[in-house]
Amino acid sequence: MQKQRFLYIIFIMRKNVYLLVLLLATLFMPCKGQNAQKLAKNLNRTIDSQLDTLTMLPADSATFYKRVSLMMKNALVCDFYDASPVRGGAVNSRYRELNSKRLLRYVPELENAGFFYYNKRQNSEAMDYFRLYLDCSESALFHKYEFNKGQVAYYLSLLSYGKKDFTQAERFADVALKDVNYARDAAEIKINCMHNHLKTHADSTQYLIALLELHDITPTNSVYTGMLLEYFSSPGHESEMKQFALDETRKHPENKETWALRGELDMKESKWDDAIKSFERAIDIDSIYVEAIYNTAFCICSKAAALQDSLQNSKKRLSKEDIKGLRAQYEEGQKWLERTSALDPEEKAVNWRRLSEQIEKVLGKNKKK
Repeated sequence: MQKQRFLYIIFIMRKNVYLLVLLLATLFMPCKGQNAQKLAKNLNRTIDSQLDTLTMLPADSATFYKRVSLMMKNALVCDFYDASPVRGGAVNSRYRELNSKRLLRYVPELENAGFFYYNKRQNSEAMDYFRLYLDCSESALFHKYEFNKGQVAYYLSLLSYGKKDFTQAERFADVALKDVNYARDAAEIKINCMHNHLKTHADSTQYLIALLELHDITPTNSVYTGMLLEYFSSPGHESEMKQFALDETRKHPENKETWALRGELDMKESKWDDAIKSFERAIDIDSIYVEAIYNTAFCICSKAAALQDSLQNSKKRLSKEDIKGLRAQYEEGQKWLERTSALDPEEKAVNWRRLSEQIEKVLGKNKKK
């Protein structure tokens, strides 16, 4: 019996300090002749009187919610003792059915109390009520009630994350993930918690696997994509970034952003033709994709500039054919840039004006020659 009580204390200790203190007091304070049944009986009497006082209080008030909280905590402890086995191992619950019927209506008040304080930005109080609500959801006393565990767990996760308690935030996020209505938001919290726990190579690997799984489920979620790009952009992950871009264009060929990413990676390596092909694929998907249109212009001009440098290094003077070929490439780049400026005249998406001036300067020189 004592071992069972101690294990229950440890279980509750992780969730509710009030219940821990109450249980410790009842277990270890000298109380001659008391047993589990008597403790349950005394607690049930307390619940009787608490119910009487509640009828005299206005609902939706701080006092009302506080009294409900105390009563529900007493109910959980009462049910624990009430369900304790007597001699011979038999269990004879005297108060569970009674308390289940008369207290069931107060379960949603714990959730209401949580949002009452949440809306007042009293987050610690809100979390206390939300935790107690989840405690009740695990009790056989309220097994008939349909709990909104996903919603409450999500807000507990959110508030825990705000306090930088990433361990608790991830724990509650795991509960919220089981609710389809909160799974997506809970997943974002969970993955951010994991990001804040990156200390070892194993942590990084686990984080990356989880993030890739979430990304595969919702490939258009910019949050997951951004977090993946942030991870791959860190030193030492260049090859992983390239492989990610290749995999993404294979798995999601209809996603313009994956083609743009692949193009940008080729740009960094001065693979102008490959980059242009990727950007053109992105533009095929979205004909007004300004960033891809601008990058196409940039690649064409960069390719022309590289060719010009190569020719000038091998010859003292460029031939007319060389100049004609270079001019054609710069003019092609200029057409793409004109298309960019028409879609983004105020340069809100890309700064195209500087490149435009450079092209005009180059074309002017070639014209004079």
